[in-house]
Amino acid sequence: MSIKKKYFYIPVIMFLALFFLTCSKSDNRLVLFVAASLYAPFQEINNELGGKLAIDYGGSQALVNKVILGAEPDVLVTAGYDPIRRIKEFDESLIYREYDFLENSVVLVSKKEDKFEGLDQICLGDFTIGIADPDIAPLGKYTMEIMKKFVQCDLSLIRKNLKISQNAMSLKTSLQYGHIDFAFVYRSDLYNLSTLGYKLVFKNDQLFQPIIKYPIVLLNEPDQKLEDDLNELLMFNKSKKAKAIFLKNGFSVID
Repeated sequence: MSIKKKYFYIPVIMFLALFFLTCSKSDNRLVLFVAASLYAPFQEINNELGGKLAIDYGGSQALVNKVILGAEPDVLVTAGYDPIRRIKEFDESLIYREYDFLENSVVLVSKKEDKFEGLDQICLGDFTIGIADPDIAPLGKYTMEIMKKFVQCDLSLIRKNLKISQNAMSLKTSLQYGHIDFAFVYRSDLYNLSTLGYKLVFKNDQLFQPIIKYPIVLLNEPDQKLEDDLNELLMFNKSKKAKAIFLKNGFSVID
């Protein structure tokens, strides 16, 4: 990207971040920035709470960029702790409180019936491999860490076969069109993708990536008007009903 284009995009991004902030705060709802991989369970939770939440979904790094640029959500939920560390490095005072919340993992899925001995064999083949963008989505970062463990999956060898999506949510959308042979997704996505014919390529997927923790972070001390809604959200997330929602979508709640 040229320097001219780069400087053009900076004010645009700042405007969009602050525009969202203004619109969300004006209706006096609790504002959440939530990792794209949590779209399905949080939509269901918001319905259970009567639509009290104003939720912006996106890649965790992209959401953190908005916070650093001045957006002020009440709650932030990211995939992994790296995005939260970025906020702390920028300004630790932005973090009011944080909790361990959910667990997830990365798996490889495909519609192919063939049996594969390992990831190297797939990388050597003429297959398209879908990944999330490692620069803005933790799923992409975790995927890169996995691929670096396999000699034949070096980016210089397979770059032409990669199909890069913006985040976990847009990668799932790409899979719906069926133009990708393999894709690295969160285990939590497997439930919905299985209805499209996708399944695990390797049963022992835990060899790829350890458990990924999703923290829930309070970025502001809530005012009196929002405190009740915040407490209701936090209490509901520990309820049996919420745990069932997350479990159905492939997540486990950390007690």
